[in-house]
Amino acid sequence: MKDFKQAIREGEIVFAPWIVSGSPIITEMMGFAGFEFVIIDTEHSSLCPYGSEMEGCARAAYAAGITPFVRTVWNYPDQVKKVLNTGMKGIIPPHINTREDAELLVRAARFAPDGRRSCAPVVRAARHSWTPWRDFWRASNEEIVVMPLVEEKEAIENIEDIVSVEGIDGVFLGPFDLAMTLGLEGDCEDPIIWDALKKCVTACRARGKVVGNLAWNMDSAKRSVELGAQFIGYSTDVTIIASTLRSLSEAARKEFAGVRV
Repeated sequence: MKDFKQAIREGEIVFAPWIVSGSPIITEMMGFAGFEFVIIDTEHSSLCPYGSEMEGCARAAYAAGITPFVRTVWNYPDQVKKVLNTGMKGIIPPHINTREDAELLVRAARFAPDGRRSCAPVVRAARHSWTPWRDFWRASNEEIVVMPLVEEKEAIENIEDIVSVEGIDGVFLGPFDLAMTLGLEGDCEDPIIWDALKKCVTACRARGKVVGNLAWNMDSAKRSVELGAQFIGYSTDVTIIASTLRSLSEAARKEFAGVRV
């Protein structure tokens, strides 16, 4: 399983499809396909950020050697705790708009003295107590990636304050929500959205932090990288499957149109 922070330090582009199906099978398949990172969504999918369903996705990711991140439903400390207890390696909560929001997130994601994450040596992330507690909590504070989603006008206005919070590893731009809050009706290609990405990159680079962006195709992925994003959340499993099925269906209809036996 690849270390995100090491990859970033070495200048790699981290490329991660989104899982919105909530399927452990597809999570596992992403790893078998050769992807090294994946973002598992709970905000818009039917997958619950609590309990055994989430743990199943974590196990699937570990089985396939793919590093899992999770987008929670909201910036709720109980969700952050539950998700990280399953063994997820990064947390991406939505709608972080202020310094106070970012501070709340860090407190939930880091163990004391860096935060106030509740302690439990028996959780899956600690191999159900097989990992010595002193090793586990130190490794968690060093390795867990804490990356707020900035996706509203207020967040971009407060980006300097958000990224200055100790324990925040960077930010992930949410271009679609941002385009809606700015009155652009979801137009992620509007120059205003790309300017917001530039603003995030400037703020993060000054502090040695990373910027992520959503890309629906390779053109937007390449443009994101050109503007300084290093973490690309690419499309979704449902979108990829739908596109493949649509192409297959169209090819079959074209190939056998009018054929009778």
